[in-house]
Amino acid sequence: MGIEQRALNFVNDLKNTYYADRDLDNLLKCFDNDISWIGTGKDEYSYNLDEAKQALKNEINEYNGFFTVTETNLQCIKLSNTICLVYGHLIAIPDDSTLSEENVRVSIIIQEVEGKFKLVHMHFSHPDANQELGKFFISKLANLKGEAVRIELDSRIRELENFSSQVPGGAHQCLNDEFFTFKTYNDGFLSITGYSKEELTTLFDNKFINMIHPDDRARILKESKEQLKNSNDIEIEYRIIQKSGKPIWILDKGRLTKNENENSFYCILIEISDRKKSEEMLRLTLEKYEVISNQTTDVLFEWDLIEDDITFSNNFFLKFGYEPICENISKNFPITANVHPEDAKYFMKAMTDIKSGKLSIEEEFRIRNNNDSFIWCKIRSTTQFDEDKNPIKAIGLIVDIDEEKRQRQRLIDQAQRDSLTGLYNKVAINSLIQENIEHNHTSGLQALLIIDIDNFKHVNDTFGHLCGDKLLSDVSTVLRSKVRSTDLVGRIGGDEFIVYFPNVDTIETVEDKTQYLLENLSTLKPTDDTSNITCSIGISIYERGTIDYYTLFNHADEALYQRKENGRNGYTIYTKDDHTYASKSAIGADIISEKSIIPDNQRLSQYAMNILLASKDLENDLQRILEIIGQYYDVSRVYIHEANEEGNDSHITYEWAATGTPLLSSLHMPLVPNQMGDFLNMFNSEGILYCPDIIYTNPFFQQRLDALSVKSLLQYAIYDEDRFVGCIGFDECRKCRYLTNEEQMSFRLTATVLSQFLIKLRLKQQIKKLKDASIH
Repeated sequence: MGIEQRALNFVNDLKNTYYADRDLDNLLKCFDNDISWIGTGKDEYSYNLDEAKQALKNEINEYNGFFTVTETNLQCIKLSNTICLVYGHLIAIPDDSTLSEENVRVSIIIQEVEGKFKLVHMHFSHPDANQELGKFFISKLANLKGEAVRIELDSRIRELENFSSQVPGGAHQCLNDEFFTFKTYNDGFLSITGYSKEELTTLFDNKFINMIHPDDRARILKESKEQLKNSNDIEIEYRIIQKSGKPIWILDKGRLTKNENENSFYCILIEISDRKKSEEMLRLTLEKYEVISNQTTDVLFEWDLIEDDITFSNNFFLKFGYEPICENISKNFPITANVHPEDAKYFMKAMTDIKSGKLSIEEEFRIRNNNDSFIWCKIRSTTQFDEDKNPIKAIGLIVDIDEEKRQRQRLIDQAQRDSLTGLYNKVAINSLIQENIEHNHTSGLQALLIIDIDNFKHVNDTFGHLCGDKLLSDVSTVLRSKVRSTDLVGRIGGDEFIVYFPNVDTIETVEDKTQYLLENLSTLKPTDDTSNITCSIGISIYERGTIDYYTLFNHADEALYQRKENGRNGYTIYTKDDHTYASKSAIGADIISEKSIIPDNQRLSQYAMNILLASKDLENDLQRILEIIGQYYDVSRVYIHEANEEGNDSHITYEWAATGTPLLSSLHMPLVPNQMGDFLNMFNSEGILYCPDIIYTNPFFQQRLDALSVKSLLQYAIYDEDRFVGCIGFDECRKCRYLTNEEQMSFRLTATVLSQFLIKLRLKQQIKKLKDASIH
C-alpha cells in the first residue's frame, strides 16, 4: 500500500476520533510537537502542541457532544517520501439540534516518522458569517437570523429600486472617460431627458457628453477634473438638451468609484431650471441695484450684526478714496481715525442704538477722505429683525451733506460778518465773546482790546471814502493774520476794531501781543505818498470768571479814551484808578456798510457802483476796487483781461495780487480758435468760466495755469453787444476753491458793474482818440 492511501486512512481515523468518538486523548497522540492549527473562526490558530491542547480543551468546554459525519471527500498528494497533503471537505452534524452542521474545507499535512504518521499542520476554512467571535460552533438560530437578514436585504433592495424610480430626477452610471460613456441608467433618467434606451444608442452612441449643451461641455470636463483633485465627489450644474429640443438645467451630484478594471461615476441628476430662472432674475435685480448704487453719490451699506461684518457699495472708494473697514466692526470702528474725533462718541452711540434694536437712526458725522480732511455726512439706517424680534441687520445710506453744511455755515458767517472787511460784525463779536466768557471755564487771564485808527476821518475827508474803505480792509487783514486761530477779531464801528484773547499767561504777554499788532498796523498807508497810520488801543485784562462781558468791554473802552487823551498812537491798560473816566464807547453804533438794506449778495456790487458813479479818476478807482474785491473774497489774485482791437488776443490791464502772489502783467491769452483749446468756448452760456480744480480744464489750458501755480479760477466774460471785449476774474493759488451758486452770483453782480464802467471808459477813450485824430 502506497503512502498516499496510508495517509488517507490515517486522516479518516483522525476524523472519526475527533468527530464520532470525541476521543481527544488519542487525538493528541497523533499531533507533532510543532503542530500548527488554523480553525474556522477569527483568532483560531495554534503554533505548538501546548496551544493545540488548550484549543481542544476550550472546544470541549463549549460542546462535548458527538458528531455524525454525513459526507466526506478527501484527496491526497505526496509531497515527499515522508510527507503528504490531504485536502477536501466534509460535513459533520452535531447531536445537539441547536447547533448548525459543520461544512468545512480541510487541508492537512502529515509526516511519516519511523513508520508512524504525525499531524504537522491542519487548516479548517469556509468560516460562516454568523460565527460569533470566540466561538467554535454556530447555532442554528444565528443562521436563521442570517437568512432573515438576507430576506430583509432583498426586500430593502426592492424598496430602494422602487424609491429610485420615484425620485424626481434621474440616475445613471458612466465611465470616467472623455465621453462619460453610459454603463446604466434608470427610468427617471429616461423620463427627464425624454429619450428611449434605443435613442440613447442610436442618437448619442451611448455617450452622455453628446446629450450636454455644446456650450457647457468643455466647462464640465474641466470642472470635473478640478473637483476630483480634492475628493471623489463632484457637483456640477449644466444644461442638457431634451428630446423636445428644449435645454434644461441639471444639478449633477456624482461619485467616482475605482476598481481594477475601470473607473466610473454614479450620478444623481435633478432638474433645476426653475431655480436657475430665479437666480437669473435675482442676478438682474442685483445688477440693477448695483447700477443704481454706482450712479448715485450716496453710499449704501449693510451691517450683519451677527457676524459683525459690513459691506459698502463700490462708490465708497470713489467718495472717500480708500477701502473701508469691513470686519469686526464693533471692535475696529472705535479705534479708527476715519471718524472725526469730535464725532466719535456720537458715532458709537448710533452703533449701540442699532445693536440694541432701535428701528431707525439718522445722525450727522464727519468722515475722513484720502486728503486727510473730513466730509460732513448724514447716515440713515434701518434695522432688520429675525422672527424672534432680535436685530440681525442694519441697512442704510451715507449721504454727503458737506456742501449743505458749508452753505449753512456760510450763511451763518454771512450774517455774522462785516461785508467790507470780512471780520465779525458788532452783534456777532459781542455774542461770541460773551459766550466764551460764560462757558469757557479754563483758568488764567483774558484780555479785550479796542483798536481805533487815529485821524481816520481826515483820511476819508482828504482822500475819499474809497481810500478809507481800502485802509479799513488793510487793517482787518493785519488783525486777522497776526492773532491766533483761537482769538476773536471783529469790527464794531466805522474805524473801531475789537480783539479778544480768551487765554493769556501774563499781562506782559498781552503787552507783547499788543505791541506786535501796533508795529504791523504802523506799516500801513492811506496812499503811497502819505505817511504811515497810527492806532490807539484800550486794553482790559481780568482773570477768567471774575467779570462779565459788559464790564470787560466798558473798561477797555475807558482805557481807549484815556489813550486818546494822552496823545493817541499807543495802548493803555485799564486799572482801577481809571474807572472815573466817562465811557466814550462806540458800542451801539452801526457799522457803515450795515446800513444798507440791499441783500447780502449785492452789497459789494452796490458798493462798487456807488464808488464808480462818483469817481473822477475811473482808471485809478477801478484798480482800487480790484484790491477790495480780492480782500473781500480772500483770493490770491484779481484781474481784468481786455481783448485787442483785432479780437485775436487779450492781455491784463488791471490787476491786484495778495502778498506773496506774483503779478501777471505780461500774461496774454490767445483768442483764436484751436489755440489754448479755444479759450472763448470754455465760458458757459451765462458768460462764466468756473474751474474749482484746474484738472477739469483742457490739457493746454491746464498746463498754462499750472505754470502760474493756479489751483482754481473764476472768470466773467465782458461783452459789448455780441463782441467779446475781455473778462474779469480771480485766481486762487493756495488750494482748490469750491464756490456756491450764491458766491458765484455775488461775483457776477460785482463783475457786471465793473464791466459796464470799463466799457464806458474805453468808449470815452476811443471817442477822445477819434477827436484828437480829426484835429490833427
